[in-house]
Amino acid sequence: MVDGEIVSSSQERIDFYALQRRVGAGPALARRLAAEQPASFIAFDILAVLGRDVRPRPLSERRAL
Repeated sequence: MVDGEIVSSSQERIDFYALQRRVGAGPALARRLAAEQPASFIAFDILAVLGRDVRPRPLSERRAL
């Protein structure tokens, strides 16, 4: 299990508004917005491995996993 954020960028900056526009959008609008400004998932931490909780371990160990 990983922890991360869904991000969209505009002019090399994170654009939170671009993601907000997709909330509640119908399927056609969501497809159009996704094509115009794709989103990515950035994982920045690991929380569990094969069902084992690794959150108590230091971040340096979790990154190695």
